[in-house]
Amino acid sequence: MTLQKITIKNRSYGKLSGVKIYLTSELFRRLSRVKSRSGTAIDSLRSGRAVRGMKHLIAMIKKANSNSKIVFTSRKSRKDGLDYYIDYDMYIKHGQDIFFTFYRSTGFEVAQTFLGKIFPRQFAVKKGELTTRETHKVESNLRTVLRNLSSKIKNKKILLEETTQMLRETREEKRQLRRGITRKIEGLVELQRQSNISYYTEKLQEFERRLGKKFPETKGKNSWQKWIYNNAWLFGIYYHEPIDRVKIGFDSIPDFLFPTLDGFLDILEIKKDSFDVIKKDSSHVGSFMWSPETNQAIGQVVNYITEMELNQLQLKERINQVYGTMYRSSIHTIKPRSFILIGTSTAWSDKEREAFRKLNYSLHGIEVLTYTDLYKRGEKIISMYTEKSLK
Repeated sequence: MTLQKITIKNRSYGKLSGVKIYLTSELFRRLSRVKSRSGTAIDSLRSGRAVRGMKHLIAMIKKANSNSKIVFTSRKSRKDGLDYYIDYDMYIKHGQDIFFTFYRSTGFEVAQTFLGKIFPRQFAVKKGELTTRETHKVESNLRTVLRNLSSKIKNKKILLEETTQMLRETREEKRQLRRGITRKIEGLVELQRQSNISYYTEKLQEFERRLGKKFPETKGKNSWQKWIYNNAWLFGIYYHEPIDRVKIGFDSIPDFLFPTLDGFLDILEIKKDSFDVIKKDSSHVGSFMWSPETNQAIGQVVNYITEMELNQLQLKERINQVYGTMYRSSIHTIKPRSFILIGTSTAWSDKEREAFRKLNYSLHGIEVLTYTDLYKRGEKIISMYTEKSLK
């Protein structure tokens, strides 16, 4: 079996930074196609962040035998000589179920329970040693345990005195632990907030650099369509991951649909930032009308809405078949809202801004946005994160 070697480089791994793990070719190919913030899932593995509790899993296996290989696979976990083949999907699910509550201590619990379950001979809990879960069982049944013990031990006074002292110490330890966990959680929340600010600021600067340059609307990896869909956060926190037309096999709809948090669909039609949005109406002094490019986009969106409403049951069924497990409830295709992104409004006069607002108001279920508007939304999102981090 061919294995793909990956070197993990992460300062938080301490002495384990630089450790090598392996992937079966089948799993390597699959994860190479999975996108992540740092590139692909393979890049996330190299940074040591792809799998919760992975540091602790590696630490436990290497402590048992430093010569053991850790191989992630798509198949059932097993041991082959000194090497441990770990079911990647199973371990991720196992970690997700219990990891967030106790962070570091739970990381060891994840590794201990998983390895003890799959490889009991090498990682069985030592005699007299309790796992975290077993400790909780003792605490929840302590009253019954004490009652049974006191009926068998003559000197009940000693038992009660020692138990009382133990309970005092346990309560104090729990208070300290809760304070520590609270501080850690607050620190992690703040770290995430700062990370979001940094990421969004970088992307907004990239957005500003793109404006005025000749990027295509839809074709190629540098198209506006691809960039906007990868940075849908600019529209706020209202959307799930976009729905790809190709995946659901439906032709007469936009390339991507945006499912809202309340289970409905929005349409986004993207045009170039170099296009005019409005133009003067030569037949009426002081009046404006939509530019030919904007009018064309409005016509396209009207056709999309008509097709979606005519085929809403079939469309809903296909979306829920492909994407249903990603959302808490099914997606509804009734009355989709539509947005058209086109042109810029940086150099507009007050009259042009007023005309744009009036023209937008005349549309029903469709809103025209300029790239300038979208940039300002990004600035507002970053300012909200910044304000929260200062509180």
